[in-house]
Amino acid sequence: MGTQTINENSVVVYNSISDDRFGGTESIRVWNYGDDITECKEYIKKTIDSWKKHFKEYLQKNDKEGMAFAQKCVTQYTKEFDTIRVIDISEFKNIQALLLLKEPQEISEDIYWEMLECLPPLKTTKNGFIMSEFYTGSYTRQFYKKNNKYYTKMIDYSNQDTWAV
Repeated sequence: MGTQTINENSVVVYNSISDDRFGGTESIRVWNYGDDITECKEYIKKTIDSWKKHFKEYLQKNDKEGMAFAQKCVTQYTKEFDTIRVIDISEFKNIQALLLLKEPQEISEDIYWEMLECLPPLKTTKNGFIMSEFYTGSYTRQFYKKNNKYYTKMIDYSNQDTWAV
């Protein structure tokens, strides 16, 4: 079944909250370009049903860790399902920037070095580096040192105005 694209200037989006070591990162994610919500809703419903099935399997095995993970997935996808909507692409970009481009966050020197050593940096800067793993689209994290303190900040790699100095 193909997705029928009626309006190429719109996208199907859903709210997303990703847990990471820097706190929950709230964003909106594109499901599809166009304005056909049906396929997206069907897919997420199937995903929820699949995780409910996994939960029952973990329950039979008395796997508490698996049960907790499956329940977390059901909860997350259920929340995402309730936020599916169609918006204009330019509105999507504005909302995503507002959600992701926050003030820098102070981190420990240990976290700075751990992030530097886990993957080769995409780019090194005068006082830090830019992570090569992207969060979504052109968004990734920049890590840097300033006044003997360490910081991280989500940036839009395609827009140097969002980069830390």
